[in-house]
Amino acid sequence: PQKVDVNRSYSLQELKSYTLKLNSEKANIDPSLSKSFTSSYCQMLEGSIKLSLQKTNPEFQYINAGSDLNVDVTLEELNGGSAAARFWIGFGAGCTVSTVYVKVLKGQELMAEGRITETTTLTNLVTGNYSNEDALIQDVPQLSRKIAEFVNDPVKFKKESQP
Repeated sequence: PQKVDVNRSYSLQELKSYTLKLNSEKANIDPSLSKSFTSSYCQMLEGSIKLSLQKTNPEFQYINAGSDLNVDVTLEELNGGSAAARFWIGFGAGCTVSTVYVKVLKGQELMAEGRITETTTLTNLVTGNYSNEDALIQDVPQLSRKIAEFVNDPVKFKKESQP
């Protein structure tokens, strides 16, 4: 389930740099997905997160170490669903599931954490998105945008993500 916890003193004011760490070692990966796809997916997700963070916080600079803010993203689940069910049934049947757990830290202090999920429920007939891998790749920009929105303002993200 979606989860968001935020430290009351959360603020990005005065912060100029961030590091991003993406971990997928303990992820629940759909066995039908190849290891090479999973590795490429993680690289694509990491790059997309950096672009989304740059868009929501243009003053932020990515650096490898010694930053003001640490963003730790753990891939928890990557499931391709069923391409046939998405095509023939739709309406959520056969949907993909991409789930990450995000922690935002200032130094060693945990400022916010949350679980974020993205799904694709319909086949994209315009782009020819039929396979499970294509559907998961389609999820990357939306998932990255949600992560950037969470880092930018987790309180607002929590309000908007609750049903």
